Amino acid sequence: MKITLRGGFHNAGDIKIVLPAGVVSDLEKGKIGITDEWVLSKYQRRRLDRHFCGIEGCKCGGVARAEIDFNR
Repeated sequence: MKITLRGGFHNAGDIKIVLPAGVVSDLEKGKIGITDEWVLSKYQRRRLDRHFCGIEGCKCGGVARAEIDFNR
């Protein structure tokens, strides 16, 4: 299932990722967070952190501060 992330500390533009429907449901209900270790693959986490910041040594939080749109 596709979700859209945007914003964060640096106010980055939209980026879409695909996650299993069960994970998306748990994110939506607040049972888990996008930064929980098993939610994103290593590739997805690296891609999202680069998109939301990419500045070496920055402490902004990267994807952790992004807004999630569940596209419903």
